[in-house]
Amino acid sequence: MISAKIVKFLINLLPSRKLRHKYRDKYFPKTSIIENYGENNKLILFDDSGNETDLKYINNLSVKFLGNNNVIRLYYKLRLGIPTLITCTENNVVSIGKSKFCMFISFSELPLSNNTELHIGENFECGLTVFRLHRESNLKVTIGDDCMFSSNIYIKPSDGHTIIDKNTNKIINYPQSINIGNHCWLGRDAVVLKGGGIPDNSIIGIRSVYTRSSNPKDQTNWNGGIFAGNPAKIIKTNVTWDRNDTQGNP
Repeated sequence: MISAKIVKFLINLLPSRKLRHKYRDKYFPKTSIIENYGENNKLILFDDSGNETDLKYINNLSVKFLGNNNVIRLYYKLRLGIPTLITCTENNVVSIGKSKFCMFISFSELPLSNNTELHIGENFECGLTVFRLHRESNLKVTIGDDCMFSSNIYIKPSDGHTIIDKNTNKIINYPQSINIGNHCWLGRDAVVLKGGGIPDNSIIGIRSVYTRSSNPKDQTNWNGGIFAGNPAKIIKTNVTWDRNDTQGNP
């Protein structure tokens, strides 16, 4: 039986760089899974047609499976602008669609809580965006297609601490899912809190805090709008936006 060290040595002797990469990938496939302590955990990378590939590695991605039944499904050419660690516990789902844009995603190096889900659609682009999806279970964040987030965006579907009504002794601040629609643009330092339901084709102003109270009462005939403030409120409707600047530059 030839040892791995000898195989690596022989591969390094190959004259062609293409051949060296080919046999390294064959005998020593790279993987983003750095720890797997559970069972039935999957890192699935899919190609341009949506088909699962044999690949298990994305640059700047590290995955830890601390528990069981976790699924991470990502576009195989995902461009992560910073080292990104996804630590799963139990029954976590993370999915990020096909995109040509770069993403700067952070989970604060903390494990996703049990039964937590993050779904991001296609053509997502973001500066540093922090998802606080830990401590409390059953957290869910959904982001639609063609969304663009600026830097220092903070997404948090729970308060992290408990508020109790003294009269009833009941908890009044349970976590609530966050849903961000298609073609939404979040300005720098924007915050989205629990229960936030941002409708399609919306713009969230710089340093705005979008909460459940920011949600439009009637989204049936929604045609795009700008939200700003703390808490964010509608300041203009019937608008849309484009990734290019006013002179057509990307």
